[in-house]
Amino acid sequence: MYRQFNEAIRLWWTLRRKPLESFMAPVSIAGEALLCSDGSLVSLISVEGVRSITGAKELAEFVELARRRLNASFLAKGHGLHAVLERAPDAASVWIDAAAGRQRRHADAIGLDLGDVIGERAERLRGLLAGETCVIACWTRPEVIHAAELAREKKAVNRRLKAWLPKPGESQCPFGVVDSLPARHEAFVGAVRGLFAEARLVAEPLDGHAAVRSMRLLLNGPDSAGPNWRPAGPEDEVWARCTEPPELGAFPPPLAPQLLVAEPEAGWNRVRIGDRLYGALDMVLGPRQERPFWELLAGIADAGLPFRFSMRIEGGGLQGFRPVLAETAASVFAVTSEDSRHVRDALAGLREIRGDEQAVVRLSVGLLTWVAADGGEAELARRVSRLRQIAEGWGQAEFSPLVGDALEALAGSVPGFAYGTTAQAALAPLSAALGL
Repeated sequence: MYRQFNEAIRLWWTLRRKPLESFMAPVSIAGEALLCSDGSLVSLISVEGVRSITGAKELAEFVELARRRLNASFLAKGHGLHAVLERAPDAASVWIDAAAGRQRRHADAIGLDLGDVIGERAERLRGLLAGETCVIACWTRPEVIHAAELAREKKAVNRRLKAWLPKPGESQCPFGVVDSLPARHEAFVGAVRGLFAEARLVAEPLDGHAAVRSMRLLLNGPDSAGPNWRPAGPEDEVWARCTEPPELGAFPPPLAPQLLVAEPEAGWNRVRIGDRLYGALDMVLGPRQERPFWELLAGIADAGLPFRFSMRIEGGGLQGFRPVLAETAASVFAVTSEDSRHVRDALAGLREIRGDEQAVVRLSVGLLTWVAADGGEAELARRVSRLRQIAEGWGQAEFSPLVGDALEALAGSVPGFAYGTTAQAALAPLSAALGL
């Protein structure tokens, strides 16, 4: 009976399994941004570090500054931020080899034989450094436009798309964006960039081509793109493709085959893609105590675990949510349940701060770790368990390895790639979300 049950579960999983492309939102490079299938625009910003040491005082000042600058953007649905930090101890070799190569070329150019010295230094650094990538995706969805205006502009988009020969997925079509969305998106991205500059963060905006390259590396692994690889967009000159009908080959090549270059193998709670076998955790309860992010980072780094931290902040947290009914239900059960009493008090607090003073946002957090593809599932399970222990010690948060769909969890951890994530969203004041 137990074996038959397992076989039924395996069959159910196989039938509902989706390809990675089904989670992909971008359909075209659109200048400095990427155009998505529903008309959304997303831009990526690479964060390299800070120009001054950040302590508790500086963090509090940044949170307050960010709340003032971004509060208006998150009062209603439409805008979102997706911040991702990946730390891979084994990925530092790529940057070390590149730096060592430059030093060797400079030494050779001036006639110095320093190959052994440079090589010894490179080997020493491999055990001391880790590769880190921090990217923030700025989303602007069509919901930021008033419903009547949006309906009118969508009709204009449909008229333009009727004159476009290729079907969806056969080519990049840059004409699917509603007319008034780019200006709103540029204003939002400008506000985020201005905030970073004011807070002395070193942040570099990525154009559409660089954004696709960033997603390809995070999806398929650090070896999936050469140093000179560049995707082809609608404005790039490329050779015509042999297609049927023939005229289809003159249109810009589709984005998905350029972005997805490794076939994933998804299981119940893990996914293999490229040279990595991934396991995921979703936050089911936020930190009960406010603790700085560096504590989580230091704990994972000390354990020597590779990881990817993913956090989404979306505006309009209370839109479409009926807190009065939820609060009433929580009040009824508060007599017998301490948890319900906490829910009632939390909802009451959110209703009090709602308004122009501070936005209430939807917050979701996920974590990934991985092993080399030949490292085995037993080692992956050990790392996921250790990562969960460390993460739950971060302010008494709660994380679960039962993400449902490991492939969707991976897709949702790549900034700019997917709309959603498997992590359950929580409601939080904007300042509390930014404080994480």
